[in-house]
Amino acid sequence: MRRITMSNDLVTSENLSKELLHSIYDAAFMDTSWNANGDLIVKENSKCVVIPSDDNDLLMFLSLYSFKTSSTQMERLECINNMNNGYLMIRARLVPDDMLKIDHHMYLRGGVSKKNIVLATKFFLSIPSHAALDYGQDIIA
Repeated sequence: MRRITMSNDLVTSENLSKELLHSIYDAAFMDTSWNANGDLIVKENSKCVVIPSDDNDLLMFLSLYSFKTSSTQMERLECINNMNNGYLMIRARLVPDDMLKIDHHMYLRGGVSKKNIVLATKFFLSIPSHAALDYGQDIIA
């Protein structure tokens, strides 16, 4: 089995860019694309948008889901509350247009290895689909 190695260079707020993130995911053989807003999308079983903060101090991993139109506001809020209680590493919220927003933030202060960014992304990507099955199977489209 071929082992993939990544350089140990740290990603910091000073060197963080969307292009650097793209190269990190590309080196890890992760599927990436760009959305219409120029944000980086990473896909591995599920997908998320990876967005650096304005000051480059953190990365936000974001997945959006639609609720079925037949679901009630109470069912949606109950689903979100259950996700927040059941999965401590994510934050689930109801956003405009009755969309479910699931996100996680990774702080870069002091520097984070490229490998850690890949592992954190893979970890995040494993959560939203499970949370949707666990708590919103009947109401998430």
